[in-house]
Amino acid sequence: MRKSLLLFSAFLIAISLLNSSCVKKTEPKLYMINIYGEWCKTCSIVEPALKRIMPQIKITSGLKYLKFDQSNPETLLISEKLAKKHGLEEIFEVERHTGEVIFIAADKRTVLARFYGVDDSKVYMAAVKKLIRGESFESMPAKRKEYSLSKPSVEEIKKAKLYVVDIHHDMCGGCATTAPVFEEVALDYKENSDVSFFTFDLSSPETVKETAKLATELGIYDIYKTHKHTGEVLFIDAGSKEIVRTIALEENHEVYYRIIREILTKA
Repeated sequence: MRKSLLLFSAFLIAISLLNSSCVKKTEPKLYMINIYGEWCKTCSIVEPALKRIMPQIKITSGLKYLKFDQSNPETLLISEKLAKKHGLEEIFEVERHTGEVIFIAADKRTVLARFYGVDDSKVYMAAVKKLIRGESFESMPAKRKEYSLSKPSVEEIKKAKLYVVDIHHDMCGGCATTAPVFEEVALDYKENSDVSFFTFDLSSPETVKETAKLATELGIYDIYKTHKHTGEVLFIDAGSKEIVRTIALEENHEVYYRIIREILTKA
């Protein structure tokens, strides 16, 4: 009797395993991606709204939530692996605006809608419901500004001993304050061939690709790949290709002058 019960139990387990192996995992129709940075003030507005609806997001059929964390080089690499796992490498590469939540069509890998600084949970859920059904939903993006950015030729840059690099996005609130200061200091050093000012421009897919190409040609692609903090300025030794100093959201011209003098004196 006991042997029969054991055989029957084994039979039920086998049937259960067989059925579970036949059930296909539901493939996502829609990706909801939170582009995050711990230094991003806008992200602190968005996060509470997302946390409130996270239980609903997790059980919504056809929806996959991802977080692309740009806080530091380590989280960037983790996020890159996550993007690759879902076949979203290009989206990860070109979508760099922290504080933004974007919705991606899983089949075409295209952006369907984007929301910047939205703190209303109902807006996100309304977008999910409509986009899952294949309907459209109006985006709420950040306002874009036009900037005149330092973009010298590769040949000019290679003559310098020191690279001063501004990490920029046209829709970055901090950049609206710091980009003009950076450009004014760049103009002051225009005749000094020892220093080259240029921009890692993350504003659009086109500028991201141009920036990646420039960084590759200068031998600083690894720095570009792991430093995405818009409003940050990197001081890079042109010879060693190493970051000597960094400053973020700096509005004081004198800070730039002092750092450059110190670095060039030691060179």
